Amino acid sequence: MSKKIKELDSNDYHVAELVARGATEAEILSVYGKSRSSLQRLKAREDFQLLVQEAKANLKIAIAEVSYVSNREQHLQKLERFRENREKLGMELVKTGLKLLKLINQRLENAEANDLSPNQIPSHLKGVCMAFDSGFNMTAQALGIERMLEIFNQIEIEE
Repeated sequence: MSKKIKELDSNDYHVAELVARGATEAEILSVYGKSRSSLQRLKAREDFQLLVQEAKANLKIAIAEVSYVSNREQHLQKLERFRENREKLGMELVKTGLKLLKLINQRLENAEANDLSPNQIPSHLKGVCMAFDSGFNMTAQALGIERMLEIFNQIEIEE
């Protein structure tokens, strides 16, 4: 007469998950609530071993998903910091261009005939244009063109 093999119950499924996670025998026994020899017999069963393999596969999938989400979040945070830094740098370049333009204007207004050479004005203005161009480009890349235009329209040129 052959022994009838009992089907695995929810407790056995839980034990399979613990085995898959690498829990110690003492930890498993505390959950299993049966003797060590019963646990050994359970571990020897082919259907239980398949259950452990399935639990291991599910753990690998879960770990991969968590790693993906975590890495994605880290990359998104880095991209956001990069965008914010480009935005700040772009705005600072625009402010610098405005200050240079203001200084050039003041020097022109207060200049005596020999104070400012006509040859110097284009190079000074070129520096202003370069600061504006770099600032606008960096800010546009960081914010997108629509948001950049909104912000620049809010900047007041001080006279």
